[in-house]
Amino acid sequence: MTDSLRYYRRMPRIQRLVVVMAGGTALGALAVSGCSQSSSQTVVELPSPTATWPGAPSATGPAPTASGASSTPSSTMASAPLFSLLQSSTGDGPSGRRRDVTLPQGSFSAATSQWVGCSGVPATATYSVPANALVFTASAALDPTTPAGVEVSLSISVDGKPVASQRVAKGALIPLQVAVRGARQLKVSALTVAGQCGSTSNGLGYGVLVDAVVTS
Repeated sequence: MTDSLRYYRRMPRIQRLVVVMAGGTALGALAVSGCSQSSSQTVVELPSPTATWPGAPSATGPAPTASGASSTPSSTMASAPLFSLLQSSTGDGPSGRRRDVTLPQGSFSAATSQWVGCSGVPATATYSVPANALVFTASAALDPTTPAGVEVSLSISVDGKPVASQRVAKGALIPLQVAVRGARQLKVSALTVAGQCGSTSNGLGYGVLVDAVVTS
């Protein structure tokens, strides 16, 4: 008997574990005893492969949504025409009325009228500001019936604090934008600063605010 055989017989039983792999999943394992006639079969569970490329979905996370779909509902902006928020006005004529107007820049519907003070005292219009309002926007102009040479100082205040002032001439269209978040009132004032006033045939005065809205 060779030395190798004697050494082999003195060794304890040898357990061999054979794992057959297929696509990253263990199919089974066979435990074999060196001298026993019996055998047993043991299944070994291995973890599934984990995706590691950038942007790969989690195995336990929510199912991916369709491309371009938003996981949160989009916010909706709401705008109120300025004339619909009128509280009060002062002056020799009406302010805060809905009107249509044709200017050199085009025809505009649902504009807001603004009377102009011609005797040294501005005409004013006070509007309520909705609770969730963020910004007031408009474009200031003068009606085509305004006498030549007349220019108007248009001022805006929020809760009694002056925040904007623009000089408006006939033929111009001046953009306005005022933050009103947390405010309660917005006031528009108009006063002539040049030229000579005359009669107005439209009954709504010289001033007009085009596309005047308060947006929430």
